[in-house]
Amino acid sequence: MENYKMVAKTFFGFEELLEKELVQLGAQQVQKGTRMVSFYGDKGFMYKANLALRTALKILKPIHTFKATHEKGLYAGIQAIDWSTYLSVQQSFVIETTIYSETFTHSQFVSLKVKDAIVAAYGQLRIGNPLDQNNHVGPLIDTHAVELYNKALAQVVAEGGKILVEGGVLTGAGYESGCYVKPAIAEAKNDFAIVQHETFAPVLYLLKYSGDVTEAIEIQNGVAQGLSSAG
Repeated sequence: MENYKMVAKTFFGFEELLEKELVQLGAQQVQKGTRMVSFYGDKGFMYKANLALRTALKILKPIHTFKATHEKGLYAGIQAIDWSTYLSVQQSFVIETTIYSETFTHSQFVSLKVKDAIVAAYGQLRIGNPLDQNNHVGPLIDTHAVELYNKALAQVVAEGGKILVEGGVLTGAGYESGCYVKPAIAEAKNDFAIVQHETFAPVLYLLKYSGDVTEAIEIQNGVAQGLSSAG
C-alpha cells in the first residue's frame, strides 16, 4: 500500500512522548511540531496508530496545504480545492479549526471563512451527462426523486434552517428529462427531521457544533440511516 503523510494531534507538552510512541510503533519520517507530530505510513498503519497510540488525540490525513497571509488568500486557497473529491452533495460536514498563527488569531473567523469558501466552490460544480468525465453531477433517477429533493429544501427551511447555496431544477438544452437539479447546501441542525431522513438528492447539510471534537463525532454518528458525513 502507498505511504502518505499523516498528523497525530496531541496536547501541548506531550509532543516528545508522542514522537517516541510513533517511532517505536514503526512510523516513518517522524517530525515533532507544536501540539502535533507528523509521520508517514500506509492505510494499515493509520488504523494501527489509531488503536495503539496513547498520547494522540486523533489522526488526521492532510488533503491539501497552502500558505495564506491574509483573509483573501485563505478564502482563495480553500475554494481552489476540488471538494467534490472528498464530499458528495448527499453528505454533511463539520469544520474544526485549530489556530497557531500571528496572522489569524480567531478560530471562529477562520471556520466561517472556510465554510464560505466551500459553499462557493460547490456553486462551480458542472452538471450534465454523467458519461462526460468533465461533469461532477448527473441527473436524479426520476421526476419523483426531483419532487423529494424540492420537498427536502422546503422542509429544512420550515424547520428553521437556512439555504446557503440555492437549489432548483435545471431546464433547457441537455436537461429535457426534468431530472437535473442544482446541488444545494443548507445550514441545519442534527435534530431536524429532514436531516435524519435520507434524501437521495444533492443536498448537503452543514451542521454547527461547539466544544470538543467528540461532539462533532457524535453528531456525525447520530443519523438513523448510518454514517453519511465528513469532517
